[in-house]
Amino acid sequence: MSMPQPGDPASRRCPQCGQSMYWTERAVLRAEPFAGTLADIESGAPYLDAYRCANGHTSRECPLCGSYDTTAWIDEAESYYHVICDACGNDSVVPR
Repeated sequence: MSMPQPGDPASRRCPQCGQSMYWTERAVLRAEPFAGTLADIESGAPYLDAYRCANGHTSRECPLCGSYDTTAWIDEAESYYHVICDACGNDSVVPR
């Protein structure tokens, strides 16, 4: 599977506000020095690409590989996100 290109739509709407999400370059400030792809780490890029909606919400980070090429939605109890990573296939439940 190839990485999304800038402007590509996410398969689901933003779990926080319901707006459409689009792949955006430099959407998320890297929280830790080892998050992101090997190319990101080697370049020292301070920002990572992610899906972002018009309200500024971004896709959730995969807890296994660090990619933001994910689909997420809030579970029925609304205390967790269900996150599926399109980069590595990981299927996780993470705190909201």
